Amino acid sequence: MITGGLALHYTSNYDLMLGIEMDSSYAWKNQDQGFKIGNSGGTVTNLAFVGDWRFLNAFGGNFKLRGSVGLPVYEDLNYVNAVNPLGKPFQQVQLGDGFFANLAIQWTFRSSPDYQH
Repeated sequence: MITGGLALHYTSNYDLMLGIEMDSSYAWKNQDQGFKIGNSGGTVTNLAFVGDWRFLNAFGGNFKLRGSVGLPVYEDLNYVNAVNPLGKPFQQVQLGDGFFANLAIQWTFRSSPDYQH
């Protein structure tokens, strides 16, 4: 799998961050005993709106409330042509991603380096 992303963040003050993020992932096709499975793998690109609110400095770090809401803007909907047991052809499609949202509390801590000689 290969994943990459871009982000644009705006910080109006020390405690608040708003942003837009885009990420894209490519997954190789699944394999079964050396044979590639036709309706697997592919590319998906998501667009998300994010925000951070730093609400507490404690224990040598910062507590932040982080939320994001996003949606897929591009997907490979992989398919494979198949035949059912009655001999009728059909197209089997891999379902894609959907809208997403999350909310989390994060604690970040930065330790200063030890410059002993």
